[in-house]
Amino acid sequence: MCLQGYRFADLLAVEEIVPSTGLPEKTAQAYAGTVLDRFVNPWIDHEWRVIVQNQTAKFRTRVLPSIMDSVRKTLAVPPGLALAFAASLRFVRTITRTGSGEGSGWWRGDGYPIVDVDLDLIDRHWRALDSEPAPGPIAAARCQQFAERALGDSAIWGRDLTTVPGLMDAVVGSLVVLESEGADRAMGLARSSGS
Repeated sequence: MCLQGYRFADLLAVEEIVPSTGLPEKTAQAYAGTVLDRFVNPWIDHEWRVIVQNQTAKFRTRVLPSIMDSVRKTLAVPPGLALAFAASLRFVRTITRTGSGEGSGWWRGDGYPIVDVDLDLIDRHWRALDSEPAPGPIAAARCQQFAERALGDSAIWGRDLTTVPGLMDAVVGSLVVLESEGADRAMGLARSSGS
């Protein structure tokens, strides 16, 4: 994991997820430390293609509750988790479909496989806006339209997320920065917003 990625993961774990867990702070901090240690341990071979499989369901069950708890407690959307949400949605934008729950994506010159049991649910929102997607950046207006459709889909999230105060704006803002300026810039902005 690169330094920028580690700093971002640290922001997510320590500053945004730990306070929203409801666990005793020391317990939550210790667990966050073990998770971060796993990512920097050179002896553990992280197969990213396996980690991102079915990431929509993982996000829905593991990360979305932290966002919702944080919004309830602080009345604000945590910037790092908003970026994580935007990146999760961007990751499942298919360029080609190879089967139900499978396809391939593209990000800044590189193709990658997508395997996600919820891919059909998310992909229909991308395809409604662009029936023949091609590699390349996505315009800000298209990011906004997609986010409105996808976050409003209670079949994916269990509720209409467009009603969560500030979430739509935070996710769209992060998605636009990802598309226009890249992941490093988006992580840097999220870190500076979270400090």
